[in-house]
Amino acid sequence: MELTLLTIPGCPHREVLEQRLAQALAGRAATIVRHEVNDAAQAQRLGLRGSPTLLINGTDPFAAPGEPTGVWCRLYRLPDGSIDGAPSVDQLRAALNGHAASGWTTVGSVPRSSRGWSLPLCAAESWLKRAADGLRPRGGRRGLVRGELLAVRARALRRHQRRLARVGALLGVRGG
Repeated sequence: MELTLLTIPGCPHREVLEQRLAQALAGRAATIVRHEVNDAAQAQRLGLRGSPTLLINGTDPFAAPGEPTGVWCRLYRLPDGSIDGAPSVDQLRAALNGHAASGWTTVGSVPRSSRGWSLPLCAAESWLKRAADGLRPRGGRRGLVRGELLAVRARALRRHQRRLARVGALLGVRGG
């Protein structure tokens, strides 16, 4: 079995995923290949759907159909309904055993641009997790949570852009 761990530079959830993966493997033979993805082209080529992404024999067991690739942080819904930056040990075990992850979803991502103008990573992630933990799926339809998170992220991004504009004005930098 070949496992590929895809992360972005400075991913705060890489170590958590590696620890949980070691527990899930529990002595099973596996080759683990690690790639640090730096740009959108590399993300598309390797299949990074947010960091961290685990590929099992080249397939992302946690990806929803049509989920885009990109250089951003990925959040996972755990079996208890909470949000975390990596799948649980049980979810990883099931994926390693070849069970489809259809009951699990990734619930959001924080965009990061190649120039680094994005929400502060740790603050944005913890804010998204707190917001998402309060947005439980209704009637088993997990898609509603993703749509609600997109609206939350859009508002946070607009606030962040306004703050950047104010700082730029104070420094005498004109936007272009």
